[in-house]
Amino acid sequence: MQKIILTVFLLGLVSCSGLKKAALGPAGSLIYDASNDLLHEDDWQFFEESLISNIKLIETLLSQDPNNEELKVTLIKALSAKAFAIDETYYLEHKLKDTENSIHKKRAKIAYTKALKYSASLFKSRGLSESLLTDYVAKPDELKNMISENFDDDSELDIEFVFFTGQSLASIVNLSRENFKVVAYLPVAKALFDWACEKRPNINGGACDIFNASYMAARPRMLGGNPEKGREMFEKAISERSDNYLVREAMVENYQILVADDVGYRRIKNDFGDLKQKLKDSKVWTGEKLRAPEKNSLNVFNMIALKRMEIIEANEDDIF
Repeated sequence: MQKIILTVFLLGLVSCSGLKKAALGPAGSLIYDASNDLLHEDDWQFFEESLISNIKLIETLLSQDPNNEELKVTLIKALSAKAFAIDETYYLEHKLKDTENSIHKKRAKIAYTKALKYSASLFKSRGLSESLLTDYVAKPDELKNMISENFDDDSELDIEFVFFTGQSLASIVNLSRENFKVVAYLPVAKALFDWACEKRPNINGGACDIFNASYMAARPRMLGGNPEKGREMFEKAISERSDNYLVREAMVENYQILVADDVGYRRIKNDFGDLKQKLKDSKVWTGEKLRAPEKNSLNVFNMIALKRMEIIEANEDDIF
């Protein structure tokens, strides 16, 4: 009798597990498809609080269906976004003031590390080595070929997975310049970016242009960098993506501050005047004719840019 009861109980568990996975499959797809809705947000506090709570929710759902790739990629995107948009934005002031042991820098590195661990998990679920990025650290050119062989260049899920893995890796390298073992992964990150950006040049609102211009502007010449070439790339990107102010802010942060270009900085600073008023006017109703909300996928990029420019402006006398 005990054996019969145990068998029935185990069958019930299997059934519940199957039902969970059957339910989470469509839910994962829905959550992944809806993940870009946060790009329309223009309120910093709401963005920060909702992103962090959403990360925990997705982690909880993924724990019930560990092989759900759509949940996994959504989580990689969310962790990368949290680290870049929130932690690195708060860290900017510490960086400008040479503050040691910044808690915001530490939080960014923790979030990027979690994202990369989920990337390793997805590599493993595809039948690849979970340490794949390490396996190719000395041969980044071969990595692009391997990615092409194992990931679908027509799949938005695959392209976003490779892109946000590259972003997480490049960002933690940038935050760990004192650790040469980590810095050695920069060419790997570049290979991931190159593959994803070749497939979708406009991914993430122009992030490919920002990465490539920053990569060129911030690296020493002896390592292939060229600040003037980087400046030209930034100016071209600003011309082509004039509505995305994060490109302007990135030029300030990754070129003008490095070369002490006070004149160029003042010009870009003036560009932010209209954006600041526009975002302010859109948040609080002042009695004008009510209208349905307009969705703008550049809102979150512009909000981040404005937040960072305010930090730079507060410290400009010490920078330039």
